Amino acid sequence: MRNPALALASLLMMACNAGPYCDRDAAEAALAAAAVGETVELGSCEIQGPLHVPPGVQLAGTTGTVVVAPVESGGIVALGGDVPSTIHDLTVRVEGRVGILVRGGGAARIADVTIDARRGIAFGASELAELELARVTLTGPVHADNAMDSRWVRVAGAPAEPAECPDPSGCDCTPGELDEAGERACDAEGRWATWTATFGLVLSDIGHARLIDVDVNGFAAWGALLTDSDVVWGGGGVADTLGVGVRQVGGTLALSYMAAVRTHGGLRGDRPYAIQATDGARVEGLALSLVDNERYGLLLSGSTGRLENLVATGNGDAALWISESTDFELTGAGSALADNGFAGAVVVRSSGVRLAEATIQRTVSQERPIGAIGVLRIGDGVHVIETAGAVELADLVLTDNERAGVLVDLGAAGAGDVTFSSVSVTGTGAQLGAIAGRPGGAGQLTPEAPGTWDAGITRGGAVSANDLAFTGSIAAVTEPLPGPTFDPGNVLAVVAPMF
Repeated sequence: MRNPALALASLLMMACNAGPYCDRDAAEAALAAAAVGETVELGSCEIQGPLHVPPGVQLAGTTGTVVVAPVESGGIVALGGDVPSTIHDLTVRVEGRVGILVRGGGAARIADVTIDARRGIAFGASELAELELARVTLTGPVHADNAMDSRWVRVAGAPAEPAECPDPSGCDCTPGELDEAGERACDAEGRWATWTATFGLVLSDIGHARLIDVDVNGFAAWGALLTDSDVVWGGGGVADTLGVGVRQVGGTLALSYMAAVRTHGGLRGDRPYAIQATDGARVEGLALSLVDNERYGLLLSGSTGRLENLVATGNGDAALWISESTDFELTGAGSALADNGFAGAVVVRSSGVRLAEATIQRTVSQERPIGAIGVLRIGDGVHVIETAGAVELADLVLTDNERAGVLVDLGAAGAGDVTFSSVSVTGTGAQLGAIAGRPGGAGQLTPEAPGTWDAGITRGGAVSANDLAFTGSIAAVTEPLPGPTFDPGNVLAVVAPMF
């Protein structure tokens, strides 16, 4: 006959494995014992991390579940599995290095999760075959009212590794040191930095990532860093980031009904971008919104893309900056670039570019430093410089752009590679319509009177007479980029080296 005491112990163990748990040691033991496909449930309580999710196991919360990432480590660390490892229905509060970190070569799914990051990074994943994030919100401490705070001038997601001061004559502190309040960390250069939440979403080497209604808000360095990954992002977006909203390095990024808004420069002097794609990345966008960003909207550098029904309004500098691209198209009757500073679209040293069907209006002249050539004042709807091959402008309506509707570099010798069809340019006052010229010095074009080059352009309002009367030279961009782009390095290795 079975021993009643052993039977009772077995039932108690099964109940323990089922949860819900509010004790970390019991939750860790249940996770370690769980088989592929089994679920470990957390209770309606606050529970300390880190919790470790094995491949193929589900970690489930309930209303009121909060996992705390302690100062020295992370909240939840998971390994991807052949059966997706799953984390759902909980909140993570990051007091330390990382909220959720997933690795391991398999698949993982994160759903209905909120991460409140006070330090470190909110979510990181690397070397997974597949990743799905659904209805995930990542929040940091930055918002529109505090973006100009001096505390964001120098920030760190984690203390530096303890080391000797690299420059004894210039160090403010010893690398790895914390101040008495625990609010500042000494970085590798021996300088005090605010210890805060620097990155929201960090993905590296992900075979296929699917993001559904993912929101990234309020981080002090970059919102989302996507490296050598193929990412599909539908719904949600990034907001109130200092620096870069979304950075795509290599790989592919497909965005639909997603918004990148209110990126800030703060007091750091960086040139913030809502979206920045480099290193051969491919960007596809459907109904993408770039709104009220302090400086640039989308920078495509040495990369390719296609945007349909883009809305870009209220951006301080160029809504689109296409540099050294061999394949880019803006299309869709819903595409509207309005009330941006400096330029609606800049196309420089590129080929295979087509801008079509868009309305570009009310671009405001701005004086900005560009590359090494100094400060330029520009306010153009479309600004095409140093073409490397065919560029087509078709079915465009350009209205009331403060300096010019279209400015085109015809090249030093030939007629250039820019063609027009059904391009309408109108304006009032002293505005120019469509101006073309040839390089006449650093940052200047010498205009050429309308003739065969402007076939396909229709001028209306005051711009026709203004174009015919215009003489002298006109400022033009001659640098491929408005400023340097930075190598982000291995963020996960810096913030979460022990995982």
